[in-house]
Amino acid sequence: MVITYAPTGMGEDAAKDAFYLMLFACLKEAPTNNKVVVLGDFNADLGSAWQEQGGVTSKFHLHQGATKPFDNGAHLLHLVTTFHLRVPNTFFKHHLGHLVTW
Repeated sequence: MVITYAPTGMGEDAAKDAFYLMLFACLKEAPTNNKVVVLGDFNADLGSAWQEQGGVTSKFHLHQGATKPFDNGAHLLHLVTTFHLRVPNTFFKHHLGHLVTW
């Protein structure tokens, strides 16, 4: 199990890149026969192109625009597709107030 907190969207691009490089390295070390659970606040806007993500996300999320390249959302989508993970909170309908933290 990995528990993490990503840099905010307003953070430096170098900090975001370093964070995701460390997270990729951590997940690569996990034995392939293990179940992997990654928990955290990824400060990510996944965008509305969930249909194109190969089943890693679904339609129940707040963000409606396109995922921005080199943003936390793009990093997160790359991570979950690379390691065949899913973003489970996008598969279930939530109350609007539970989709974002202020």
